[in-house]
Amino acid sequence: MKIHSDYMEAVNRIVSKWRKLGFLPETDKQHLMICLNCMRMVADSTYILDQKTRHDTKIEELLEFLSEVFERKDQKVVIFSQWERMTRLVSIELEKLDISYEYLHGGVPAIKRKSLLDNFNKKWLQSVFVH
Repeated sequence: MKIHSDYMEAVNRIVSKWRKLGFLPETDKQHLMICLNCMRMVADSTYILDQKTRHDTKIEELLEFLSEVFERKDQKVVIFSQWERMTRLVSIELEKLDISYEYLHGGVPAIKRKSLLDNFNKKWLQSVFVH
């Protein structure tokens, strides 16, 4: 909450300036977008911005959801995140739970992507595709 609140204060200052002036200089617009994105990231996990802490409510919610989904047989799940660090956190948690998954991210060469998709499609039980 502290990290989120700090960014929210910065957003409030910029918006107040906007209201007062009726416009925003380009640097303030960019700072506003950065602060809003940081608030989104921290809502997923503090680790995305600060690799010294790890408070990740979204991971907890996701694991709860997965446990419900995998109570039924033959279920597959695809998980998307805009943040690559978030998907790394998800993969760590999946490994702890011994849940098989395929991990696709922007750094995976195009030539290897088809095999990831094929592996995901071949697995029948408790399979997760993290993207």
